[in-house]
Amino acid sequence: MKTHKNIYKQGEKLFVGGMTAAAIGFFSANPKAVKADSLSAGYLMAQNVQSSSKTQLSKAVPTESTSTDSFETEQSETMDKDAANDQQLNNSNSSQETNDSNNINDNDNSANSSAASEKNNTDLVDSDISKRDTENPNIVESNWNNIKVSYDTTQKSLTIYGGTKEKPVAVSNPNPILGTSDTGYIAGVNPLDITDIKIDGQLKLSGSVKFLFHGLTKLKTIEGLDNLDTSEVTDMSEMFSDSTMLLKLDLSNFNTVKVTRMYNMFHNCINLRYLDIHSFNMANTSNVAGMLLTLESLKVLVLGKDNKIGLSDFQNKARWNSLGSGSISNPEGTEKWRSEDIEKNYHSNNISDTFISTIANPVFVHFRDEKGNQVTDQNGKIVPDTVEVGDIGTSKAPEDFDCYKNANITNYTLKKIFINGSEVTPGSAEDIVNFELSINNEQPNICANQDVTFVFGKEQIQSQTLTVSYHDPNGKTLKDDFITSVTSKKSTTVTADEIKGYTLVKVWVNGKQVDFDPNVAGQYSTEISYSDDLTEQNVVFVYEPDTESNVTVFFQDEKGK
Repeated sequence: MKTHKNIYKQGEKLFVGGMTAAAIGFFSANPKAVKADSLSAGYLMAQNVQSSSKTQLSKAVPTESTSTDSFETEQSETMDKDAANDQQLNNSNSSQETNDSNNINDNDNSANSSAASEKNNTDLVDSDISKRDTENPNIVESNWNNIKVSYDTTQKSLTIYGGTKEKPVAVSNPNPILGTSDTGYIAGVNPLDITDIKIDGQLKLSGSVKFLFHGLTKLKTIEGLDNLDTSEVTDMSEMFSDSTMLLKLDLSNFNTVKVTRMYNMFHNCINLRYLDIHSFNMANTSNVAGMLLTLESLKVLVLGKDNKIGLSDFQNKARWNSLGSGSISNPEGTEKWRSEDIEKNYHSNNISDTFISTIANPVFVHFRDEKGNQVTDQNGKIVPDTVEVGDIGTSKAPEDFDCYKNANITNYTLKKIFINGSEVTPGSAEDIVNFELSINNEQPNICANQDVTFVFGKEQIQSQTLTVSYHDPNGKTLKDDFITSVTSKKSTTVTADEIKGYTLVKVWVNGKQVDFDPNVAGQYSTEISYSDDLTEQNVVFVYEPDTESNVTVFFQDEKGK
């Protein structure tokens, strides 16, 4: 500061020149001024991050400064006036003065740019909000489809900033958040960690939004779906598919008049409880295959007169009662339909109603080893968590769940079961799940669920060599030995081969002759199981050659000669 004052005393004109250079430097660094009235408040708050926060956040993306019209005009006038002064100074000052002026320019450029930036931020948002954002290292700023986003690494929440209703942010054919990629399309954000999404401000989407929210396996809520203008969207295929923890989707504001494809739109949203698509105009939609497939937890489905969901693969196991003038816990409509009836009736009829399923709160099922890791099936693939459903008032042992019986878990032994956090012994009286609809404050809690975890121990599989031999009664080898194995997990079936010119007459297993009737038609088979008493096993099939008979042929005339 003392150096600055000393130089200032050498000539006031030099100081004016430094201020001019600072103003020019400020506007050179900010070539695109964004008008504040075209952005949402949340967007403007996200922009208000000082340079120190960009240093703290290694994955943050620099943001453009914003300005008001009055501030922009004021700076423009100052820049024009100072530019003329600069020209005069350049013509009259000595070489030394020019060097001193350059030093002043460097200092004043930094100081004035900082001051201008602070003025901008003060015009847009409250300073304490800016400070809080700046000092929070848990916030990652990035962009997605050239839209500013922020991600809270602690809360695992993603905020997408749009514009205003008058000036929405337009996005054509947006990249999905995850899509079919491994890492997603938002730098610094792992899509598989996101639990909540907030759309803050208006977005106008067009073209294809295929896979937009697909595969976000921890995502539970999306707030602000009513901020999406979908009137120009043509393809919504897989838009929410495989987001297995989503609980509710209210899409009642969606304009789908131009959408031609909705296949697999909600496929495998196995935890979805509430779906409202009554506003969907599907007159131009030709492909809805898989749209409503595997929505086993769905409790409330709101449909409208322009919905055409025939062939949408709605295979929910529940029966559906129309709401009428009733409530979720006591629907009073006249329709009592199966899923296929809903598909049929919402293919051509102009009807509209809310349907309530008869299923209870779903049971989430997990398959883990004793260390908490997911187990694998007989093909070595991880057995995924899934959902089991049942009608209200019914009961079932976890071992009778369809998902357990169809899991094909090998190389493991079931050790214990946890039902809603409590350990039970398999096969005991406590080993039972009651399907029910949870009530909270005298209202149905459709988002509640029960939980079952199967815990397996890794099975130690023993193996033995099994040799299969083919001999005649004298021990002569008729065919090369066949060598295989038998394990403690699974027995092995051995079948006697057919050998031309020979007939099977005896069977020996581990040195002992077994009962065998050679007159029984068909090939002989036997099951060989693992034996703790043996190190290896063998089967010997004994064959006898077929008996040859001589035939004498006589040639005679009519008199027998």
